[in-house]
Amino acid sequence: MLLKGKVVVVTGGGQGIGQGIVECAARDGARVAILDIRTERAKDLAKQLAARSLEVAVWQADVADAASFGEAIGNVAAKWGRIDALVNNAGVVAPPGSFMDGDPATWDHMIDVDYKGVLNGIRAAVPHLQRAGGGAIVNIGSDSARFGEVGIAVYSGCKGAVNSVSKSLAKELASARIRINVIAPGLIDTPIMDVARSTPEGAKMIEDTQKTIPLGKLGVPEDIGNLASFLVSDRASYITGQTISVNGGMIMFG
Repeated sequence: MLLKGKVVVVTGGGQGIGQGIVECAARDGARVAILDIRTERAKDLAKQLAARSLEVAVWQADVADAASFGEAIGNVAAKWGRIDALVNNAGVVAPPGSFMDGDPATWDHMIDVDYKGVLNGIRAAVPHLQRAGGGAIVNIGSDSARFGEVGIAVYSGCKGAVNSVSKSLAKELASARIRINVIAPGLIDTPIMDVARSTPEGAKMIEDTQKTIPLGKLGVPEDIGNLASFLVSDRASYITGQTISVNGGMIMFG
């Protein structure tokens, strides 16, 4: 199996893209730790997967709080003896709207979760990956960071920062045999899409954008999960510092 014997940590794994990543990693043989600030859905998911003889455990953690994140990572390592991979998936987004009408407190929250949460996760996980002889980190970005998107400027900016720091740290940590890559989803049908649809501007943005997808459909969480499993596996041992779009061909970067 692709991830047999590996311990994979997934943040925000209780629903949406995170759920897809957890399901694929567990299916591929990993022991999966879900770190989530709200654990109800994550625990339900763990029970469902346990019924299929897949090994998943849940810890509560606030990715925006370095101490909380570090404690949870330590608990995972204590339970399973090692950590081989981290997928920084947890994220928040505000309903689309004018930047000038935005609330700075909302900006701060997005920065804390979407950018600082990634930094906290990498810092907490790296010592464990080093003890395992190396490993992989996958950060979930967004295509909005690569081409810009009206109405979600701060979110796009956070994801742009994730792209940049991932490249820098991929170079810095390569000597420790730690690989870092970014998956940039396009339109994936998840609960976060319902947030976007909650405003007329957001609903129109989704409708207009979907028309530009050559494959003619929205993605599903499994599309992201399949790639994440590959990137944290040994089959991707020569891939690092990359941002890979999963968008049905909506945007093709050359």
